Order: sequence, then structure tokens, then C-alpha cells
Amino acid sequence: MTQARALALAAVALVVAVFLALLAVDVLHREDSLASGDVRYDLNPGEKGLWHASEILPFGAARSVLGVDDDLRYRHAARQFLLAQPRDSLSVGLAPARAQAQGALEDAIAAEPNAWRKSQLINMLGVVSVATAASAFVTDRSVVNESISTFRRALRVDPANLDAKANLELVLRVLERQQRQRSRLGSQRRRGGSRAGVNTTGSGY
Repeated sequence: MTQARALALAAVALVVAVFLALLAVDVLHREDSLASGDVRYDLNPGEKGLWHASEILPFGAARSVLGVDDDLRYRHAARQFLLAQPRDSLSVGLAPARAQAQGALEDAIAAEPNAWRKSQLINMLGVVSVATAASAFVTDRSVVNESISTFRRALRVDPANLDAKANLELVLRVLERQQRQRSRLGSQRRRGGSRAGVNTTGSGY
């Protein structure tokens, strides 16, 4: 082996060693950011940059090694869900946050390979859709049917999703109540129509 070739191989080995050392540092930073971000998330979901990690190497090399892209995507979508305040049907000004949550959830659902997490995300999407309709006082049957389809989809992905099951049962009860109300109103209108013209002129009500 010539001296030039030996020096070239040594240089390559040095580059590889430096790359691996930097990758190891990035991996540690990424792992720490996930753990610390989860703690901060429990305390304040609204905090920005919860799972941000400063990485030395470009192109997300540490994320690729750890395979945490799906984990991060799930966390960010769940955070957007909480910020949308889906339990609040009275506050105004939540439409932008809910629209952002719907977009984040749809993106995460499309990319999520894990059945349990995918079902959780679909259930969250159904809840946000119901909350959006309720806050806008939308009683359109199609909105209710869409939410029913969403919760059923969550259960198809993971039949053990108890939250989706409870939400589906709740929306079905709402639909049943709406149908009873429509039926009652229809009966009242028919009875009112059948009595039209019975009273004589001037007899009042």
C-alpha cells in the first residue's frame, strides 16, 4: 500500500469517526428532547418547541436513526388537538385553531403506521369535527353522519378504542334525539294543518 493511499484511507476513517461522533451527540439530544418535551407538554401543552432538538448533522440524521418521525408527528397532532379546546362549544375564536388541528390530524393519520395511534388520531379528528359544528350551531344531518363515519373508522382500525366507542354512542344518541324532535315537529304541523279553517270568522283563538 502506498503512502498516499494510506493517508487517504486514514482521512476517510477520520471523517467517518467524526460523523459517527456527531451522530451520537445528535441522537442523545433527540432522545433528551423527547423525554423533556413530554414533561413540559404535561405541564403546558401551549408551550412552543416542546420537542425541538438542536442537531449538528443535516437532513434529520438522528431522527432517521431513531425512527422518531412518526412519534413526533403524533405528538404534534395531539398537541394541536388540545389547543383546539374540543370540549369548549361556547368560546368564540377557536375556528382557526380547530382548522389547524384538523389539518395536523389528517396529515398524521395518513402517515401513521401504528394501528393504536392511528385510531386515536381518527377519534380526535371526529371530536374536533363535532366541536366545530357545535360551536357554529350547525345541526345539518350530514355533519352528524360524517362524525359517525369517523368514529366507526377509528373502531375499524382499533376495535379496542374505548374513547371512539363512547363518542360513537354519544353521537348516535344525539342523532336519535334529533330524529324524535323532527318527528314531533312534523306531527304538530300536520295536526295544525288539519285544524286550519275550523274556527268561524271572528271567533278568535
